[in-house]
Amino acid sequence: MVENMNKNSSKVTVLMPVHNGERYLRETIESILNQTYSDFEFLIINDGSTDKSEEIIKSYDDKRIRFVNNGRNLGRTETPNLGFDLAAGEYIVRTDCDDISCPTRLEKQVRFMRENPDVGICGSWMEVFGQGPSMIYKLPTGHEEIMCHLLFHNVIAHSSVIFRKSVLDKFKIRYSAEYKVAEDYELWLRAGRLTRLANFPESLLRYRIHQASTCFRMPEEYEVANRKVATAALSGLGIEFSKEELDVHLDLVTLGFYPDKKRIEEMELWLMKLLAYNKNNNLLADKVFSGVVMTKWLMACRRASRLGFWILYKIWFTRLWKVTGMNTTRKMAFIMSQLAGFVSRKALFCR
Repeated sequence: MVENMNKNSSKVTVLMPVHNGERYLRETIESILNQTYSDFEFLIINDGSTDKSEEIIKSYDDKRIRFVNNGRNLGRTETPNLGFDLAAGEYIVRTDCDDISCPTRLEKQVRFMRENPDVGICGSWMEVFGQGPSMIYKLPTGHEEIMCHLLFHNVIAHSSVIFRKSVLDKFKIRYSAEYKVAEDYELWLRAGRLTRLANFPESLLRYRIHQASTCFRMPEEYEVANRKVATAALSGLGIEFSKEELDVHLDLVTLGFYPDKKRIEEMELWLMKLLAYNKNNNLLADKVFSGVVMTKWLMACRRASRLGFWILYKIWFTRLWKVTGMNTTRKMAFIMSQLAGFVSRKALFCR
């Protein structure tokens, strides 16, 4: 490892691993260098790039840049873990080499962390662009809501995150080498049991989806990661499940199932099991979790709209309403609010 050191007393380390990122690299670097908050070191780790990434990085003459050259490709977990160890800042801000940070990102996230000392990890809302029309993702902001959603989806955008370094070091939080894909999602699941998570309620990142994204390059690994993370999420709460139940859970996550009556009924039973387990063990905020579960239920039913009046009957008379304690008025309001629109969170896996 070769390091060009420009260490200072900065409060923030911006950590950016780079592997063959020449196409969008300048845009990303300049979005960091042009931040309104300027007290940071920019730790760029060249992870065995074979393109012009190193040349591009070295073309910038800015004392805040601290360049590390791995010499070989260490990969998606070992390189950022190295960055955690090398970081000199009180806070560590992650960015990928193809995303764009909004000019006030550091200023707003650092202020948030100072005002919320119980939060160890904070992401933000984001604008997703690059494949189809751009869209703002308004992700859940509070710890309880995030933890409920994490049972089904990754709701923290990796390259939007700011970490409190003292929390990472105290609990020895690092990326797991077992996860070649969705390593960030698995880290949130572990970290959420040790510190509070948050998302800043403003879009501070432009998150680029392109053909080199993981979900396009590595579809098989992506599918395996879905199963592995789902297993970790359920096991982390102590929930016992069969292979068949895990398959049902994954169908609720991806909504890629064939919509027949048998599958819908299996989903209903599984969600009732989750609600009952949580109520008996008081693991997740009950009211919030009930809302997340019912949202998943309505998404699955919407996917099964081909079943006609049967699925409408199932939506209205499902036993899930009784478990959640929603009366007719709340039930109607909830159905209308959820069926009004649905945005997939697949983008959060696409790295």
